[in-house]
Amino acid sequence: MRIPYPLRSMNLDRLTAGVLVDAVAFDRTRRSVKVSEVDRFVVSALERLCSCVLVKPFAAAADLLHWIETEKLDFVFNATERIDDDATQDAHICALLELAQVPYTGTSPRGLVLCRDKAVSKMIVAATGFAVPWFFTIRHDDARLPSRLRLPLVVKPRFGDASDHISRRSFVTTRVALQHRVDSLCRAGAGDLICEEYVEGREMFVAILDGEVLPPREVLFRGTSPMPRLLTARIKRDVAVRRRHGVRTAFAVVSPTLRRSLDSVAIRAFDALSLRDYARFDVKLTAAGDWVFLEANPNPPIAPAGKSFTGSWTLRDFDDVVTRIVCSTLERARRSGFES
Repeated sequence: MRIPYPLRSMNLDRLTAGVLVDAVAFDRTRRSVKVSEVDRFVVSALERLCSCVLVKPFAAAADLLHWIETEKLDFVFNATERIDDDATQDAHICALLELAQVPYTGTSPRGLVLCRDKAVSKMIVAATGFAVPWFFTIRHDDARLPSRLRLPLVVKPRFGDASDHISRRSFVTTRVALQHRVDSLCRAGAGDLICEEYVEGREMFVAILDGEVLPPREVLFRGTSPMPRLLTARIKRDVAVRRRHGVRTAFAVVSPTLRRSLDSVAIRAFDALSLRDYARFDVKLTAAGDWVFLEANPNPPIAPAGKSFTGSWTLRDFDDVVTRIVCSTLERARRSGFES
């Protein structure tokens, strides 16, 4: 049973918080950590909420465990996404935090592993009643195609992150184009692939915060081009590209009935994927009124209003978002019996 947020009472101002970030850079002259802009928002919020905030870039297992032991942290806000630029290893960091028995925010190793695999996560979500695209997978060392296809398809890495290797060439309409794209990605070292049926519809981001489904944000494209509307890596990562192509997000206008159905399937998928505290789903809404799951993003970046492309947290006070995540973490630690 989830405890309603207004009923919680926790003295965060007495706590020492650790913020674990990706090792972007370390200023040896100032002995200070350089963090990404998004991570800086979290650090600033925690500095307003907690007694002490210590920021640590992940470097190695022994270094992390030593930091936890010596600093006597009350909890760790896990803002990491990769190890040595390898996003598939994000679960290893959480496994270390589990072994150290320190409360930490976000999804456990199990949930991260399930969501990392786009094929497995779709099968799990489909079992909850959330529609998913038809798909098949291809091993990086065996690029043979199935005999029957449902075209058009979108081809992407099965274990990819943040639209890795997704471009306009990822959309294929013929078997020949599909084989060419598969061969190209295999040569580029993209690993195993997933080829999923392209779903026509309105693309949206749906954030879940401590058991609450937040209002969906719709991706809007300028103009009425018949070209497929894909969120490529360049669109997601480059503000200039979004401006040039007129891509933005806004709160989606959907009926109360559709909103209720979204809330229902999103919460079931959240639980089935072993997600915790907060997450974001990429979904589509078809013309027939069906919600279709595309992929899950555990521990997505969080930022104040106007500071991110998705804008998923716009209607919430940012300190309140961070507080809810931390309170959920501490409650879970209390229930499991380990608190710092």
